Amino acid sequence: MAQVNVGKHTNILLIGKGSSNAYRKEIVYADRSRYVERTFGDSDLTKAYKLLVKFGVNEIFLCNCMQNYDYLEIANLLKAHDFTYIVPVSINLSDEFDESTSERRISYIEYLLEQIGTANESVFITTDKHASLYEDMDAFIADMNKVASSFMSKKKAGVCGENAILVANNLVNYDKANIPLAASLVTTAINKYPILNFGQAYFLLDQYENIGNWAYFQNHTVRATTVENLLNFEVISPQKVVFVSRLLKMLKRQMNFDEFIGRQYTEYRRMGIHDKLQQYLDQAIGTLIYDYNILSTVAYRNPEPMSVEVENIFEVWPINCLEKVTLSKTVEVA
Repeated sequence: MAQVNVGKHTNILLIGKGSSNAYRKEIVYADRSRYVERTFGDSDLTKAYKLLVKFGVNEIFLCNCMQNYDYLEIANLLKAHDFTYIVPVSINLSDEFDESTSERRISYIEYLLEQIGTANESVFITTDKHASLYEDMDAFIADMNKVASSFMSKKKAGVCGENAILVANNLVNYDKANIPLAASLVTTAINKYPILNFGQAYFLLDQYENIGNWAYFQNHTVRATTVENLLNFEVISPQKVVFVSRLLKMLKRQMNFDEFIGRQYTEYRRMGIHDKLQQYLDQAIGTLIYDYNILSTVAYRNPEPMSVEVENIFEVWPINCLEKVTLSKTVEVA
């Protein structure tokens, strides 16, 4: 993929089917609708791209996965990049395959999360079958709960649940509700709850229904449709709330310690890293966090390979969150 200068917090990667093998299992940057239409034809990728453009998203990448097994082969490609959101437009969270190495049946999204690991901050925004396919609301809720529960039960302990969101596919005007949700997250100010012209939603879902670990769209009589129960698959913690998670991900993405990497370790450089961290946290007060506390900045020597890592442990109190969150940032100095 050619080097493209885009915002760290406002980009989206669409993965799904094109109409041909063009750029199959590659990542391309798309900045013109005509180019996308000419390259990927009348396809899931093209339709999703045009919808994001309509919603005002400017930084869009595409990955053409013609067959389901293509998703298994792009894991290393995704791992090498840090996208704000990854949006599958041709598969659902419930789409699974038989993993030959472990004789278990897991979803494609679960496999990708396993392979990408925890160091990557990219978030998968997934959805499932459309609400119009169900006879009534109870059947829809039961199936969505089943999808979410199955994903949680099969997810390995080391997989980062914070990096996966399931949103109900219950918007009237859209085939894939995860596309408008992703658009709302990158076009709404980071310290505001995501809003967009979602249009009408199927079913009168609300907090009093038996809603599980998935977001949904709710109609209102006096205001526009909103997305509710916006959670990820993290265990119970402040980061499970997507509003909090996106604040912390922005904070982590803003931290750059490249000036210290590869330099000979000294106590002076350890203090320099501490001071740089303090600068980042000071700058984040009022927009991302309202307080912080640096607990430690400690250097460790790794014998194989020979290197020195400076580990920073710090606490932050995100905006609109009463709980503190403990984070770490490790800088490999030499």
